[in-house]
Amino acid sequence: MQLKYKPDFDRVKKYMRAYWNKDIIDRPAACVYARKEGNRLEKIQRVVYLQNVKCEDDCRTVMEQFENTAAGVYYGGEAVPFFEATFGPDQVAGFFGAKMHYSSETGTSWVDPCIDDIRNAGEKLEIKRIGEINPGVENIFRYSGEDGIGIYDKYLAFSRYFTKFSEGKFLQSIADLHGNMDCLSAMRSPINLCYDIADYPDEVEKALQKALKTYDKMAGEMFEAADVKNRGSIGWSPIYCEGRCAVIQCDFSCLISPDDARRYVIPSIRKEASSLDFCVYHYDGKGALGHLDDVLSMPEIDVIQWVPGAGQPKTIEWMDLLKKIQAAGKGLWLYDWTEEDIKSHYKELKPTGLLFSLWVKTPGEADSLLEWLRKNT
Repeated sequence: MQLKYKPDFDRVKKYMRAYWNKDIIDRPAACVYARKEGNRLEKIQRVVYLQNVKCEDDCRTVMEQFENTAAGVYYGGEAVPFFEATFGPDQVAGFFGAKMHYSSETGTSWVDPCIDDIRNAGEKLEIKRIGEINPGVENIFRYSGEDGIGIYDKYLAFSRYFTKFSEGKFLQSIADLHGNMDCLSAMRSPINLCYDIADYPDEVEKALQKALKTYDKMAGEMFEAADVKNRGSIGWSPIYCEGRCAVIQCDFSCLISPDDARRYVIPSIRKEASSLDFCVYHYDGKGALGHLDDVLSMPEIDVIQWVPGAGQPKTIEWMDLLKKIQAAGKGLWLYDWTEEDIKSHYKELKPTGLLFSLWVKTPGEADSLLEWLRKNT
């Protein structure tokens, strides 16, 4: 498969194959972006918030807008043109029927907690399909039911449209699936779920297992809609994979002890990761570091993206942690290093299983950085 906006896509596949296998060709993997000369776009937008997409005409409009963006970007190294279609972070809770809210200013979503009692959570943890609620709907794009009802079917319909439009041009990412305890936290509320762990631990586990049963189904249908079998995949991260790949996480883990995480979080993450060929774990916030050894012990996790959190130093200031991650046999995705950071500190890390993603000012600077990495590997 060739991509109009990434002519050397076949070369990318070889480099990324080496990355996932903790091997190296002549330098670490790097996704280096730059505006092409003459690009006057005020904003480089790659996220399509589906709350703003109401019909097939809207689908074409947002795709044309993204293609206009893609045409003005230089994709250096292993950077691949792709867009993310999403209802926002809590969309899995929305797939289960929770009423969603969306902020166009921040580009995020949240849901109204809808599980009143964890002991009766099971009935809430099933995908709400449009056909089951309104069998007479013929055009899913134009379905205007209550928010949170039927949006899973809308997501798949949008994804199939985007896949057809993007053929031979660019890729679409797999949805950001905040499943496991993150989904329960959204639907129950974080504080109530913490109380439930203390008061009804077995019921929490039952609800969690019910939610997890849908993950394989959702992931499988989304991979099929995005034609991953023929195109490969990208999560919401810029990391390409020839097989089934996604970014997984559990932000709720920051609120619980290592013992509770071992009961609820770690098995959930392993189950989600085991349904993928490769996966990236989005490790968000130093409040979750109490679970680090357990996360690193999971063979199903291939790559760690360490995110220190708001107000914390950049990842380059956590060099001991980065080295520990590499020593555990995990790859790294470093998203916040500048060109200067790379040249100053790159050799402190192993080049295998290492990927940088960054923007530079010009295509020439992108090529120069890639050449520097070759000469210094």
